Amino acid sequence: QSTMHHRRPYYTIQHHAKLFVLQFQKAACLKPQDMHKTYKSKLGTLYILVLCFMLIPLFSMLYEGIWAGVLIAAAVIAFLIYLYFATSYIIDGDKLIIKIGFLGTRVIPVMSITSIESTGSLLSAPAFSINDRLQVNAGGNSVVISPKRPGAFCDDLQEINPDIVIPLTIDRSCCE
Repeated sequence: QSTMHHRRPYYTIQHHAKLFVLQFQKAACLKPQDMHKTYKSKLGTLYILVLCFMLIPLFSMLYEGIWAGVLIAAAVIAFLIYLYFATSYIIDGDKLIIKIGFLGTRVIPVMSITSIESTGSLLSAPAFSINDRLQVNAGGNSVVISPKRPGAFCDDLQEINPDIVIPLTIDRSCCE
């Protein structure tokens, strides 16, 4: 009886420790469908050069006193800056949400994404970098984007849908 009494507290402590570890693991591990991550668009050098180039006529018209031109040039510059800051790629549960300010939102089910590949496409897209663009192919459609951390972005999508084909040419480092 004393042996049972000695083992019982050990079992209780061991049992509670196991329960604690299981509860901690359950709380710490998010399921892919619980994921919510936001990636901003990468800002490319060409985009910065275009903005800087647009400042030349702005200052020239300001100097000459052409106020209508100043207003138009300033509005275009402000719009381009707004678009950059208002563009994001959100992984929300099993959806990829591409927000482009007030211009629109596109929702792609992550399970419908078949592949992601690097592209040098200059097509108009919610991407502010020319060099680091990704083409997301889903259900016969595609969209070109440029997340700041393409490797982490691809890894997060592949965690939800392991069937997504991603070539090794995409920079998979998370330290960008």
